[in-house]
Formats: sequence, C-alpha cells, structure tokens
Amino acid sequence: MTMYLNRLFSESFVDNYVMRALKEKIKNNVHSKNTTALNEFLETTYGINIDKVLNSIEFSKSLYDTVWVVSINDNTIEEKSQEKVISLVKLIEYGNLKVKGLNVINDAFKYIKSHLDVLYKFYQMKGGK
Repeated sequence: MTMYLNRLFSESFVDNYVMRALKEKIKNNVHSKNTTALNEFLETTYGINIDKVLNSIEFSKSLYDTVWVVSINDNTIEEKSQEKVISLVKLIEYGNLKVKGLNVINDAFKYIKSHLDVLYKFYQMKGGK
C-alpha cells in the first residue's frame, strides 16, 4: 500500500490530487463490493464499520532523493476502537480466518498510479504547476 512517484511532481499535486484521488477511489471500490459480512465482523469486534475506517485513513508522504513515497500513515489511531487504522485497513483488504477481505485498496493504488497522467493534466488545467 505504497506508491512511488517521480520528484518532478510538485508537492501540491501529491497533496491535493494524488492523496485525495486515492481516498476517493478506495471509497468507490469498497462501495462497489458486498460489505455485509465484513461490516458485521467490524461492528461485533470493534464497534465500527468500514466507512468509519475509511474516513480515518490519513496518508503520509516523504521525499527521498528523486522519489515521492505516498502511503497510508502507520501511526493513525481510529478513535472509537482505539486500533491502528493500518491494521483495520489490512483487515478490510486481506480479511482473516473469519471474514474475507475486499481486495480494494491495492487496486485503488494501482489504478491511481496507472492514471497519473490524466490526473496531472487535470491538475494543470486547474492552474497547477
């Protein structure tokens, strides 16, 4: 659940377009799946649902030499359950022995990475440089 981007992309683009697009794509992917069993498991075990986990996702970005690294923040805690968001995200993505994962988060990262050129053109049309 990590994306590597060329340093040629501006910090503004990474913050305002890439991270926002990732979050929206993840939500859209989840809502296109049957989430009943996973939501029941999360409600029973943690007292939360998938939407609360998705709303708690925060992304981190770092610049290493010539590469932006964008990933889900490992240190964010979901308020109600007091669990790390990354652990809940992995449960949603991969599942466990009791519930099947949705396999939507890595798909969202791949989708945004493969459509960066379109996203960047949109960013430029809105005045970004």
